[in-house]
Amino acid sequence: MTTNTYSISNMNCQGCVGHIKDKIESHPHITQVEVSLDKGEAVINMSEDISLAELQRHLDHDSEYAGRYVLSESVQPIEG
Repeated sequence: MTTNTYSISNMNCQGCVGHIKDKIESHPHITQVEVSLDKGEAVINMSEDISLAELQRHLDHDSEYAGRYVLSESVQPIEG
């Protein structure tokens, strides 16, 4: 299992938090997601390594908000 922390741009309300959390959690290799509006970040637990590009595609897929939220790596992975 791997845990990564990502910065999220353009997140400005609890509705954004819920949308991002729901979209990312729907990925089959994601085991847990914590999204913080105050920190502007998401802490994501994965059962398999997922590239940043794949996470971004998954967040944007079939979403009316495609392209609004941008993920970027903010901290090195924590192996567990």
